[in-house]
Order: sequence, then C-alpha cells, then structure tokens
Amino acid sequence: MKSNVYICKTTWEIFVSILLASDIYYDKKIKSVFVIEVAEENINYLSKLSDFFFVSKVIPVRFSSNKYVKALCFHYRVRYYLPKMLGEYLKSDVRVNLFIDQGVFGQYFIKNNKDVYLYEHGNGNYCVGPYPNYKMIKKFLGITEGYGRHSRVKRIYLQHPEKAPKDIIHKVTGFSIKNLYNKLFLKEQQNLLSFFGIHKINKTSDVIILTQPISEDGFYSEREKIEIYREIIDSRFPSDKSRVVIKPHPRDKTNYGKYIPDVMLLPRSFPMEILNFTNIRFIKAITICSSAVYNFEYDISVDYIGTLRYPKLIKALGRLPAQYVHKDNYKNIQY
Repeated sequence: MKSNVYICKTTWEIFVSILLASDIYYDKKIKSVFVIEVAEENINYLSKLSDFFFVSKVIPVRFSSNKYVKALCFHYRVRYYLPKMLGEYLKSDVRVNLFIDQGVFGQYFIKNNKDVYLYEHGNGNYCVGPYPNYKMIKKFLGITEGYGRHSRVKRIYLQHPEKAPKDIIHKVTGFSIKNLYNKLFLKEQQNLLSFFGIHKINKTSDVIILTQPISEDGFYSEREKIEIYREIIDSRFPSDKSRVVIKPHPRDKTNYGKYIPDVMLLPRSFPMEILNFTNIRFIKAITICSSAVYNFEYDISVDYIGTLRYPKLIKALGRLPAQYVHKDNYKNIQY
C-alpha cells in the first residue's frame, strides 16, 4: 500500500477516519487522503483537516442533496464526474476506505473493479439486508448490494463483530474506537477534542436525548418533529427537565432551545461518541433509533423508543421495536 484514502461525509465518519489515519501513519508511515462530500455538518472542518500532520490532502466534493437530483445524476457522476477527480485512486497500490458502499463513491470504485474496505456506519450494518431502503430505485440504477455484500468489499470493520449478520460475518473484523483513541499521545487527544469544539457540559444534567434529522430527511415536518421530542421529554420528565441534555444529530437543524427552553442544548456539530473521551458521564440515553446509543464506552441505561409509534419512519427505517436496557445489561443491548 502506497496511498490510503478515506471517503467521508458525516462527523462520525470524519472522527473515525482521523483515528484510523493516525494509526496507519504511526504503523506504516503513510499519510492519508481525505475525500469529503461537502455538507453543512462538515463545512467548518474542511480547512482544519489539513492541520493534522498525517493528512496529505483533502479533496472536497460537492453534490446536490436533493434525492431526485441524486438519482438523475447518479450514472453521470459514476461514469464521468468522479473519474476526473478520483481516477488516480483506482490503482492497485491504493487502499480505499468507505463507510457507505451503496453511495455514489462506493459505486464508483466497485463498478471500476476496485477493492474497498468498509467501516461501520450505524446500526444498519447489523440489522438490515442488502437493500435497506429505496430498493426498486437502487436496483433500477444498478446499485449493488449494500453493507459489504459485494465481492469487491474485502473487509468489513465493525465495533461489535459478534453481532454481524450471518451472511457477511466471514468478512468481518472488529475494531475499537477506544483503542484507537488511546493510542494517541495526550497532545493529539487534546487536538482532536479541540478540532470538534467540545464544550463543557453541566454535570447536573444526567440524561441525554439523541435526536435524528427526521424532518431534514423528509419523514416529518419540523413542527411534527418538535412535537415528537417535546412529547418524549414531557412524558418522562413532567416536572424536572433540568436533568435533560439534548444532543442534536449533526444534520438536525432545529434549535430545540427555542421550543423546549427548560433543557440544556449541546452543539450539533460533533459526533456524540467523542464525549466518551471526556469526563462527562450520563446515567441514561433516550432516542427514537439513533445508532449512537450503541457506542457508549461505559454502562448506561438506554430508553430506545423504536419506530413502531411513528408510521412514517417504518417505511424508511423498518420496524424497530422499543427496548429499555438497564445499565447493568448495557453490553447485551439488541440491534
């Protein structure tokens, strides 16, 4: 391997890629290229990524976020646009690391017979099949099976390999965010926390609510989304909302402090998982179905509401049942 490339978009993907790129550099003395699909959640990080000494190049790629434009332009991007930008990374001595293999980047490499390596993106890696959503559209566009099922996906890296679907488990290797973080020198750990702009949190707040961009993704209106989270909070904390912290998903644009003023609001611009490496600890996490609840590095109670109460989410995300997991049983949480 002479070159190492990470294809990223979300703050979670950037966070994991930084840790992996650092590890590769110390192990093989190879710097990494970051290809970033530009989005509102990552725009402030683009110029700062090059400050990491193990990053050799940052390539921003801008696409329309409109799903209809994505579908109409899919083949053009795979056949004409991306070859001009990323053609050099099809060479056999380049390692390409992805988080999504059904996206336009993954399909570009797979359809050009390039071997790729897939890292965990969310709970879909554990609980859905090859076409989790928009199955007919994806098949019409010729998109290959997802979550590592194509033969060009050589390895799948999951945090919980023992919970991988049986049809892909032969490809799965475990990896640990905690171990990667602990390999960093103290100064590098501080730089990483500073990169994501981690702020102090009121220690009296012991419950964290992890939101999801259900209006931004078109499942509900913003007003409906606000009412959903208001009901979640009011039904569980009718009198004392000071215990509650809301951590918006990086793509969730709603200012919850305006509509639910009694709770503390965290910035949305960093991945929740990075809080594991501060002295901040919560007693309970509440979510509809955010995969971030699986990534705490300590035992925590989880109130997983699921999608069954929200018909519009079932169509896109599947039938995810509710579960309450006490912290003593956190390691056995179900996907």
